[in-house]
Amino acid sequence: MVTAKSKRKDLEVPDFVRDEWANGNRSAMAKILQDVNWNKEKFVAQVEVTIKSKHLVKLVVEEGWYSREEMITDLKWSETLALPYVRWLVPVNKRMYVEAMNT
Repeated sequence: MVTAKSKRKDLEVPDFVRDEWANGNRSAMAKILQDVNWNKEKFVAQVEVTIKSKHLVKLVVEEGWYSREEMITDLKWSETLALPYVRWLVPVNKRMYVEAMNT
């Protein structure tokens, strides 16, 4: 499918398709080819989209409530950095808990 053609240059595929065939998931590419009903232009466009979406990076932001010990161990905060946040958050958390319980 991706080998160089000596006589029929119209059957050749772009280099990124050839690289994906060599290094990627061949069965997924075959499925794409079948889904586009063997249309070369649609196939090349769909493979290009697949390659670009594969290179996207997902950034997962982890958030949550941390105790003083978790701030020091998990977040690698120093004692001096964690202490002011603990002093500030404890009254806020108690007030929120009381307000939630009264509703």
